[in-house]
Amino acid sequence: MTVAVVIPTYRAAAFIGRTLDSVLQQSVPPDEVIVVDDASPDATVAAVEAILEAAKCRVQIIRLEANSGGPAAPLNRGIAAAISDVIVPLDHDDELVPDRIARLRDTRIDGLTIGRLIVRPESQDRGHLLDKAWANVQSLPARRIHGLSVIDAPIAYEALARFGCYAMSCSAMAFPKTLWVECGGFDDSLATCIDFAFLERCLREHPLALIDAPVAFWTWRAENLSHDVRRRVFEVSTVMERVFERCPAHLRQDMLDRCYYLACRGRYRDAWRLMQRTGFSTGTTLKCVAKSIQRTLAFKS
Repeated sequence: MTVAVVIPTYRAAAFIGRTLDSVLQQSVPPDEVIVVDDASPDATVAAVEAILEAAKCRVQIIRLEANSGGPAAPLNRGIAAAISDVIVPLDHDDELVPDRIARLRDTRIDGLTIGRLIVRPESQDRGHLLDKAWANVQSLPARRIHGLSVIDAPIAYEALARFGCYAMSCSAMAFPKTLWVECGGFDDSLATCIDFAFLERCLREHPLALIDAPVAFWTWRAENLSHDVRRRVFEVSTVMERVFERCPAHLRQDMLDRCYYLACRGRYRDAWRLMQRTGFSTGTTLKCVAKSIQRTLAFKS
């Protein structure tokens, strides 16, 4: 099994060194490292070139001519260029744990696999989000296969309706390149929740495997696209609507969430009609719509 680390990046000259060092200092090196720069206006490419001179593996540095507006397009470009069997995506401000590649080589990677993230000290105020996400996915019934906890696709997919995204970052993932091809890659129409959208695509047909060990250090930066709350709420609601279209509507809370996400996308009439058909009171309906308006217009992270 060969492994490629693929890093999409933009305006990362000040911190990309820490990320790349975590790749080059692996106890077992990857077979290739691919960095795709999304037309950065700063010295990101020069910084990457200087650091990767010391790499003892196949290296590619790809620079896009025009900025794509999000990490999905450069990530897809890098994965397409990879010749390895297994892909490890890595956000440009995250870091791999020292044995990340070694653990993968000891694991049979047949589908989408996620592991735990360690919150860096400067991001501790967001640490509860990762803890909750990991607790949610660990609560699902699983089978032990090849040393991994494997959750069947229907269970893992329906959990998306209850929990939303439980990977929390592309840096938590590893998957065969063949799975990426089959699922149509990362959704480049989104900028803020491509991890969630990729989960949704994969888990329609494929199980989810868990590595109960840290795989990467996670950083929440002030300039992250996720700080664009209006866009994030809209895009998360877009993915949630895809989930709700495929999940059985047997849980009342699932229906309430579906109405909420419809309202977040500005589809107030559809949300209102769905809530009325489902039997929610007028007061609950109004609260749901009001909450979505508050999130999209007033809430700031």
